[in-house]
Amino acid sequence: MTKHIGTTGLLAAAMVVTGGFALPFALPGDASAQTATNLICRGCVGTRDIRNKAVTSKKIRNGQVKPVDLHRSAKPAAANFSSVNGEDAGTLPTTDTVVAQVTMNLPAPGVVIANAGGWAVFNDNPSSILCAISKTTSTSGQPFIIAQNHNEANARRMPTPVTRGFVEDTAGSHTYYFVCRTHLGSSGHNDAMLTTVYVPQLSGPVPTSASAEGAAGSSVD
Repeated sequence: MTKHIGTTGLLAAAMVVTGGFALPFALPGDASAQTATNLICRGCVGTRDIRNKAVTSKKIRNGQVKPVDLHRSAKPAAANFSSVNGEDAGTLPTTDTVVAQVTMNLPAPGVVIANAGGWAVFNDNPSSILCAISKTTSTSGQPFIIAQNHNEANARRMPTPVTRGFVEDTAGSHTYYFVCRTHLGSSGHNDAMLTTVYVPQLSGPVPTSASAEGAAGSSVD
């Protein structure tokens, strides 16, 4: 007659043979694995550690966090500029003329503030000049400034300061133009300057006149 001995019986027999000590070897039978639930991880970083500022800038290797890894509200600011030293349009035509331009590669959607200027010279009396900052090479439909010599023969020079904001909905390449033209009489333009500054977010409601290309300007034609 054959007698079957279970796992418990084998373990008891083994303990008898070894003098009551269980040796570490595997036994065949009906043993099953279980998931451990009481493991202790020493040195692990948990949510409580993060709340307590366990991860600091000193623990992050330099160069590991790049602009692409940041939320759009944390993207870095950027700037660009263009300037002409001297005469950029000695005799400015009555058609739109680009006197300065700047291209920016935006890391994310955001806001661009553009500032431009120079000075106009008036060749006739009276004369005036019209200038605007635009996303196109035209002043049509754009907010603009007009400088005029006020019908005075000695008032031959006037500054042409312009500023404008653009809310950009897309990242990538964006070009901004400082565009001028003679509005009346005969005029020229000198020392054109255009500076653009990008910031990642707008503070407050979106201005109705801050669209990239569709802002309506006054008409003087």
